[in-house]
Amino acid sequence: MILFLLKKKTATSQEIREFIQKSPSVVSVNLNELFREKIVEKKYDIPSNKYSLKNPEQIKGILGEYYPETMTKLSENTIEMLDF
Repeated sequence: MILFLLKKKTATSQEIREFIQKSPSVVSVNLNELFREKIVEKKYDIPSNKYSLKNPEQIKGILGEYYPETMTKLSENTIEMLDF
């Protein structure tokens, strides 16, 4: 979820659900937990709420420090997306 939001910036719960291929209840529980912990922001919108990371630069820093290979893969995938 967090990597998806780092890459996409903003997403609905349905977009997240389709990406991670989990049930609506699993996505909802996890998004609500991330929201309560102030990791994710929720923008109330019709027809679907939109979610984004509250502090993506901080998340990138943490991932870069503890999971550098994940950040490398994320960077490579982002570059591939831009090279269309």
